[in-house]
Amino acid sequence: MTREFLDAGLRLLAKRVDAIQMGPGNAESREPHSLLPWLSQRAVVAEMKTGKRPRSGMGALRERWPAHDHFVEDLLSYALWKGNWHANIVQQESMLQQVSGYPDLPALMHDIALKDLRAARNNLYFRVQIIAAVLAQQEPALHEAIQELYDVIGSSWTDVYQHLLDLHNCHLRSDVPMERFADMLTAAAEGVALRQLVDRRPRVIDEVEERSLLGYLIMAIVAGCVRKQGDDRTVDEIVRSLERA
Repeated sequence: MTREFLDAGLRLLAKRVDAIQMGPGNAESREPHSLLPWLSQRAVVAEMKTGKRPRSGMGALRERWPAHDHFVEDLLSYALWKGNWHANIVQQESMLQQVSGYPDLPALMHDIALKDLRAARNNLYFRVQIIAAVLAQQEPALHEAIQELYDVIGSSWTDVYQHLLDLHNCHLRSDVPMERFADMLTAAAEGVALRQLVDRRPRVIDEVEERSLLGYLIMAIVAGCVRKQGDDRTVDEIVRSLERA
């Protein structure tokens, strides 16, 4: 039943995000602070009664979460894990399948970046992640959940990146461990995904030319951090060499 309450909360989140995305003409989108105050115990119970266990009520909800803030905290943690874990597995499988069909690496990187940004536009879980990151400053448990999520998902991506490096007979520079490389790419993807929520100009994502800010960021990170056999310079050494150029 715990999961059913959380799934009911997820459905409410999805409905509110959909309402906000309808634009300024939608009355609900003009409500101040329209992302969490409406997520009341009464609303969660009413939503749950539309599911498989209509007899469950307020008593069952309060028995599991005496404080409603704890329910909201658990809901956000649940949404982060459920959405991000599945999305990352799908992305990893898609990336590995694409590699063989792209002899041109820049084209591959731009294609991956575009697909990632398009997927993030209407992704409920990405918006939940933004909310959770803000609330985590005051909620230690949520803070821990987000950190753990980054660690687990980051670890899963390192295997994918290592496979791609091996495939092209490349290596990371000595001052860029795989964990840092993965963190750089994650930070770039999240940053541009956040930017595009309020800025769809071609400088961020160009649907005509099929290029994006994220695609260029990925290429810049790869160009700076990846080396071929025989190039033993560190990133620091490469930057210092620019001073003498």
